[in-house]
Amino acid sequence: MDAMEQGSDLPDSDGQASDRDAPGWQRTGKKGPGFLLLAHCAHLLDERLRVLLKPLGLHTGQARVLHALNRMGKASQRQLANQFNVTPASMSQMTKRLINNGFIEVHSDPDDRRTSILLLTAKGQDLLTRVFAVWDQIDQIVIAEIGADHAEQLFTNSRNLRNALGGRAPGTKATGDDADE
Repeated sequence: MDAMEQGSDLPDSDGQASDRDAPGWQRTGKKGPGFLLLAHCAHLLDERLRVLLKPLGLHTGQARVLHALNRMGKASQRQLANQFNVTPASMSQMTKRLINNGFIEVHSDPDDRRTSILLLTAKGQDLLTRVFAVWDQIDQIVIAEIGADHAEQLFTNSRNLRNALGGRAPGTKATGDDADE
């Protein structure tokens, strides 16, 4: 078991990793900071997701962009960047391949010719259907590992945490909307 799995990287008196001597760390009966476990789980699931999306020619962010456009109907690069909390330049890089492969089409905004509007194409919608199947596979991994009741509780708690931290599902208002992603 590595230090991240143990939740610590500090040696205990018996040579085992422990957080009890870490500056500012308060023991609460856990083996380490809970967020490290959450981050590690997220990393492991993201790695599985990356492998499952690879045959589709997508990475995680691109799959989320397709989903966002599906939810929003249409959006500018700036609107998408705001939804994902990234710079417009980063969003432009993320969407470039989706546009070049015909999954997203670009139109001029009739209200502002300087702004381009992105729309999901029929080909992009078909790809998104395949993305949903991959996302369902990831959900099934979680359910298989911790059980349906615990998985549902995890998904609910994750949504609540995301909302509490100021995150939101694409296309929803920043008013604590608890819509699924």
